[in-house]
Amino acid sequence: MKNYEFIDHTADIAMKAYGETVSELFINSAKGLFSSIYPDKPPRTVKMNERHIHIKAEIIEDLLVSWLNELISIFYTYHFLPKSYNIEIKDNNEKTIKGIIKGNYINIDESKIATEIKSAAYNIRIERNKRGFETTIIFDV
Repeated sequence: MKNYEFIDHTADIAMKAYGETVSELFINSAKGLFSSIYPDKPPRTVKMNERHIHIKAEIIEDLLVSWLNELISIFYTYHFLPKSYNIEIKDNNEKTIKGIIKGNYINIDESKIATEIKSAAYNIRIERNKRGFETTIIFDV
């Protein structure tokens, strides 16, 4: 199964993400996000580090959008480019994602961003099928 693929969209960037589990779907969505920012070669890194994540939402789709928007915020605020994700998603009354993202601080002034993404759009649906989970995400550019 592929992790993600970009699909045609009129104005923004659209991506389908896949995962055998919900956690894998979230991770593959993040990988797709950053592959659109740096599709070829990631920039020179300054220092390896990690960031802790804890996000809550009422529904799982909102949790995915909040997750992606948090990653976008961390990227532009701290110039932190994730490399690996260790996350746990709880799907109780309140949906939560907790975990650690490892990655590198980059010199954003020296790197060429291919696509500047502002946010992940709402109104997505996570669907379950025989292979696992999939969703279509629209990124506002």
